[in-house]
Formats: sequence, structure tokens, C-alpha cells
Amino acid sequence: MDNNTKIDFIYLSEQDMIRAGVTDMAACVDTMEEVFHLLHIGDYRMAGPNNDSHGAMIMFPEESPFPTMPKPTADRRMMAMPAYLGGSFCTSGVKWYGSNIANKEKGLPRSILMFTLTDPLQPGYCQRIGGGVVSLRDAQALQSKQHNEGYQTFLSQHDVVDVTEVLFYIQSRPVIGMSLLRKSRYGRFTPQEFDTLQSLQEMLQLAVSTSAFEPALALSEHAQVALTEREAQLLPLLRQGLSNKAMARELGIAPSTVKTHLDNLYRKFNATNRTELVGRLYLD
Repeated sequence: MDNNTKIDFIYLSEQDMIRAGVTDMAACVDTMEEVFHLLHIGDYRMAGPNNDSHGAMIMFPEESPFPTMPKPTADRRMMAMPAYLGGSFCTSGVKWYGSNIANKEKGLPRSILMFTLTDPLQPGYCQRIGGGVVSLRDAQALQSKQHNEGYQTFLSQHDVVDVTEVLFYIQSRPVIGMSLLRKSRYGRFTPQEFDTLQSLQEMLQLAVSTSAFEPALALSEHAQVALTEREAQLLPLLRQGLSNKAMARELGIAPSTVKTHLDNLYRKFNATNRTELVGRLYLD
């Protein structure tokens, strides 16, 4: 087992970002347009139960027994703002925002944005490519050269020369994924091996598809409460872990309407959150 836990960080200064193209206004406008489109269709995630929280802020007291603790003034807003963005970006990150006016005097940035280079074989890319067996080469065609170089560096650190993803779907949604990695001594996956994996995937996909049509988990005997038609439609979506926006898209209603139905379900089952509600519905 490889015990190497090293994580590589790349720090980009203001000059680095200028060289990377942040002053290319045409490219910036195109990028912003793509981002706004992803926000419109819901291909993003932010913090909080509704995936729309701006972040978590550290709150400082007015009075503290510790003399070095910051005061709750306007110039000391310390927040962590995590988010995920899909589309061609498929990346997650956290903006560490420490609005401390003293930072400038010390030559420190006011805030730091950290983001993770996502695995090119993540399910979103595999869905776009199609099929149950996806090669690393095909997935990398959807990412930028910079993303691919970073990921390739990560693989080489672990003596991995090739990766193939095998996925299984239920109603066109990936539900199971297996990543097959090849060390350098075995070489890349050959066309013959790829065909064999394709045949195995097709056989196993049949089993996955068959199990998907087995009777759904029944409500617990304690959950036999009168429900409206719409509340009953929400229950299986809740068990799948869908967000309010995803459930709204599935049912063709507004996210605010979903929230109203959820509030009613919380009241009927005396639950305070989704996890507690699903537990009372299916596990008690």
C-alpha cells in the first residue's frame, strides 16, 4: 500500500493570473456566460441544506477575555465559502475570505481561493461521453490541457499509467462506478481488454437494471400518516437524497413549493431535518 499522503498546491499570484488570461475580456465574458447558464440549469452546489448558502462566517464576541481575539468590526469578516460548479468546469473549491484590513500592511492577500482539480473520469464527464466503459483518453478530451497535466502528474506520482471507468446506470443516471488503474509494469489498457470490459459491463448492467425494478422499500409501520398526493410523490425523491431544486425539476414545480411540502412533512412526522424524516419514514 502506498503511504504517500503528499498533496500538491499551486499558488497563483496576481501576476500568474494575468499571464493565465484574466485580462482577456472576451474569454472572461464567455466564461461568465457559461457559469450563468450552469447556475440557471442548476448544475452547481453551494453549502447548506438547500445548496444556496453563501458560506459559514466566524462570529466574534463584543467582549472577550482573550486580548488578541479580533473584534466584530466591519473589516473582519472571516468566512469559508465552499461550492461546486459542473459543466466543462467540474470542479469544487473553497474561498477563504478573511477581510482583515491589517493583511495589506503585512503583504498578505485579503482572501484566498482554493479549488480542486477534479478527476476527469467523474460521472458527469462519463455521462457526456456515453457508454458503460470510458477510457481516460476520452475523458481528458473534455478537460483543458492544464487540468490534464495536473491530473497526469498526480497519476505519475503513484506509478499509474492508465485508468478506465466502468459505470452502471439506472434510468440513465450513474449509480455505481468502478475505477480500474494500471501500474506502469502492466502498461495501458489494450483494445482487446477494453472490449472485454465492455462485455462484462453489459452483463452486470442487466443485473443492476433488473434490481432497480424490484419493489421499493416500504414505509415503516409508524409512518402510516395521511399524505397529500404531492407529499407522497416527494418521499421516494427524498430517499434518493435529491436537493429541493432537483425534486422541483422532477415534479415540474417551484423549489419554494417543494420547501412548503417538506415543511408539512416535517410537521406531520415531528422531524427537524431530512435525515430524521427519512429515518422515521423508512427505518423506525
